[in-house]
Amino acid sequence: MVDQEIIYDGKTITVYSKSVEFYATATSPPTIKETLDYLIEKHDMVTPGSDLLDKDVYDRLMEDTMSGFYVGESLVDGVRCHHLAFRGKEVDWQTWVQAGDKLLPWKYVITSKWITCSLQYILRISNWDISTDLPDKVFEFKPPKEWRSK
Repeated sequence: MVDQEIIYDGKTITVYSKSVEFYATATSPPTIKETLDYLIEKHDMVTPGSDLLDKDVYDRLMEDTMSGFYVGESLVDGVRCHHLAFRGKEVDWQTWVQAGDKLLPWKYVITSKWITCSLQYILRISNWDISTDLPDKVFEFKPPKEWRSK
């Protein structure tokens, strides 16, 4: 299991893992898209779910998709969501999108078809608050003193 988190503040990118008590920080490109491209292209990082942050998210998700269907409604963390499932050439994926007028994704599952045992990435997004402006300090990474850095 990969246990990593990525923190981006518009100036720096920090990747850290609690399980190995390790982090790395570097200057980042100015946009989320450019930063994700940088991590993928320059550092061979796997960033499942990053397509949800793409400006053209629909086009990005649909480029490999061959078919899809509506599974029905279900609850994710107590929120009523529409469950959709899609088949692609390389991966199958599912998403749970909040029902109502705020179409927010709450869960995203990617299943690789070409990796033994059909490896899955599960991304859960919680505590949505799209009305609050957050101060920059919320996105600052402060590691515990005993952690190593690179």
